[in-house]
Amino acid sequence: MQGDILALQAEPCAGTPLLEPVMRAGRRVVPAPTLEVSRRRARDQLRGLPEAVQRLDKREPPYPVEVSAGLRQLAAELDRTAH
Repeated sequence: MQGDILALQAEPCAGTPLLEPVMRAGRRVVPAPTLEVSRRRARDQLRGLPEAVQRLDKREPPYPVEVSAGLRQLAAELDRTAH
């Protein structure tokens, strides 16, 4: 893992999506994972983080997070209509 991108669902981005739909209209769309599967996934994802992020050392550079152009544009549109 080298960084994250916050983007709209339909916006094409490089990398692996971190969020996946599990519910729609109040109904589960995929079976619930077992506790062991959830533990394994969390352990594997933590191991994939850079060592500096795993240590939570504030002296290290922050983990890079980028906001996509589409999300920035949507936020600007919402800001204009909210006032």
